[in-house]
Amino acid sequence: MPELTQVEILPEKAAEVPGEPAKAPRRMALHKLTRWGLRAVGPLILVTILLFGVDLSQALSLLIHVSIPLLIVSWFVIFPIVVLMRSLRWHIIARIYGIRQSFVMSIVLYFIGFSAGFLISDSISAFVRSVFLNRDGYRWSVSILTPFWEKTVELIAILLSGLIAFAALPQVILSRGLLIMTLNLGAGIIAATALLLSPRVQSWAFERLFPWLVRRVPRIREEQGAVLLEEFRRMRPGAVIGLTLFSIATRLLYFYSLYLVGLAMNCPLTFWQVSVVMALVSLVTMIPIGIGGIGTRDMIMIPTFSLFGQPAEQAIAFSFLILLTNVLWRALGSLAWMFLPRYLPALEDTP
Repeated sequence: MPELTQVEILPEKAAEVPGEPAKAPRRMALHKLTRWGLRAVGPLILVTILLFGVDLSQALSLLIHVSIPLLIVSWFVIFPIVVLMRSLRWHIIARIYGIRQSFVMSIVLYFIGFSAGFLISDSISAFVRSVFLNRDGYRWSVSILTPFWEKTVELIAILLSGLIAFAALPQVILSRGLLIMTLNLGAGIIAATALLLSPRVQSWAFERLFPWLVRRVPRIREEQGAVLLEEFRRMRPGAVIGLTLFSIATRLLYFYSLYLVGLAMNCPLTFWQVSVVMALVSLVTMIPIGIGGIGTRDMIMIPTFSLFGQPAEQAIAFSFLILLTNVLWRALGSLAWMFLPRYLPALEDTP
């Protein structure tokens, strides 16, 4: 197995003109423009759907007649359990990488990343925690690998829970859409498994990803690719399997909370149908486009609802209640910023 050597990426320097102040690179402004443009994609998609794709009066009628007691059970009974389970997963991964913090602090850090979904996509909001971990003395490799493994295990759990839900559907008719969905889930599971369990694939991936990571996070430049790969492998396959099984249970409980949301608006989809829909929606909303899944969730939910014979208005109303759930808990989670101490308990000699 080939070993990685240190990769040096020299910073690019802009041409300087004598007697004139150095100008900021134009690509930096372009990068910011692209980032904000991607964030605007989701809301633009949603506005287009609302204006041209659905009957708003029918969707509003579904929302007006929603059952408040079922929403309360979903929001304040089931979802808090999901939050605690996700925080426990983060706590276990942090322990594997030698991060010493109480479970209460793990809950606070989970909410820090979760509430950041107000401003950035869910796929990268977890990495907000990396800033706090590095601030308090942990190396960038540890600070990045901890949320990386959390997101990776979550991705595998989404794929497997979607496949389980698909297999549990009674009298499934393999339409073209459902067949494509199944093939995508299977391909994702195979790719994720190869990355996690094959040392050769890991080495190949790191040789290509490390230079890109150095450009994105310049302070990683201080560390060697081989060291980062070694720390990556501190997460043993047995731990990955255990965390994945735990994450599948968490994900299915989350789907159940959304199933109750559907029941609250008289959505006729079964639990397994909601699970299939939400597995696909969860995968798409991990793409860093838009904010908090706004627009992208609706764009995927309408055709997946149609696979089960439900109209677009039902999908839009359901999507709005999911958005309301996220806004509620992200708002509550933003309070965690008030309770985050200046320094987290860090090791004297960080790994």
